Amino acid sequence: MNLNEYAAQSRADNDKWWHDPVTREPLVDRNKGELIALMHSELSECLEGVRKKLMDDKLPHRTMEEVELADLLIRVFDYAGNWNLDLEGAYQEKRLYNATRADVQQLMEAVFRECSETRAAGQKEYAHREENALDNFDSEAKDLQIDRKKVWAIFAGKHWRGVRAYINGHKSQREDVRGRIKDIIVYLILLWAMIDDEEGVDTVANFNARAMQGESTEARNARLGDSLRNSIDRKV
Repeated sequence: MNLNEYAAQSRADNDKWWHDPVTREPLVDRNKGELIALMHSELSECLEGVRKKLMDDKLPHRTMEEVELADLLIRVFDYAGNWNLDLEGAYQEKRLYNATRADVQQLMEAVFRECSETRAAGQKEYAHREENALDNFDSEAKDLQIDRKKVWAIFAGKHWRGVRAYINGHKSQREDVRGRIKDIIVYLILLWAMIDDEEGVDTVANFNARAMQGESTEARNARLGDSLRNSIDRKV
């Protein structure tokens, strides 16, 4: 069921509240403000349940938090069902919109923090010299007498295969696919560093120079967000 179907179901379940209790005539002028205030009341009761760690008095096997949130959804669906609001369409469109703005920037910052932690942990575990981020590749390349980029391809390939397996429907992998994605990001950054190292480029200085000469981080992120949103809009 989608959200609009839940709304229609809730409206049908609560039909008696949309009729005068005496005359049974339909109520066509129910106050929207009062109905929204009742939604607020469900959230207030949910907060009380959270603060006091209460179980629900009507469904004692469930927490008050769960039941009050369910009551909130019933009221929201009932409201939307009566006025034929397209909740499903609005929900899907808002998800796409949110994915192109600050949410993406926040996700990127969180992911790169985790990537940094992953790389640091891997450096301690695999590298013989902690000051050299590429030491593991150098050592394996020397032992196998192959280019270290080929070593990189072997190591990174395992994670690519894991992501491809997930895309193909194999979702019972030992490691969450997000971990695979994080590892791929780390490996791509290491490949970048490897290429810079071979070309004699100072990676940090190069990035700082670009930042000094180019647009601000905020402007660049806004531009990329607009570009991603436009791309999504074209696909929808």
